Amino acid sequence: MSADLKKVLENFCRLDNVRGAVLLDDHGLLVEECFRSEEDSSKLAELVSQAVQVGVALVQELGKMPLSQQYIEFADVQVTAEQLANNFVLVILAETGANLGRVRLEIRKNKGAVEAMLQ
Repeated sequence: MSADLKKVLENFCRLDNVRGAVLLDDHGLLVEECFRSEEDSSKLAELVSQAVQVGVALVQELGKMPLSQQYIEFADVQVTAEQLANNFVLVILAETGANLGRVRLEIRKNKGAVEAMLQ
C-alpha cells in the first residue's frame, strides 16, 4: 500500500487516547496498520470481521442496508469500524475515555481519501 495510506493511519494514532488504526480488506485481512505500541492486529481483525458479518446480517434482516459504522466498547478499549467502498473496513482502536466525536469526525474527513487510495 502507499505511504500516503500509512500516513493517514498514523494521523489517527495522533489523536488523544487512540491506540491504533487498521485497514482490513473484504475478507478481513490486514491491508495496513499503525499502532502506538505492540498490539495483536490479527485478533482485532478477527473481532471486527465477525462483528461486520453479524452487523450486515442484522441490517439486511431489518431492511436497513447499508451498514455504515459499528462501535464496540469493552472495559478498557473502544473499537470503531467504518465501512468503506468495496467492503474495506477502517478500524480505530481507542482507550476508554477517547473523544469518540473527534474520532468519528476524523473518519468522515478522511474516508474519501482512504477510499481513493484503495482504488
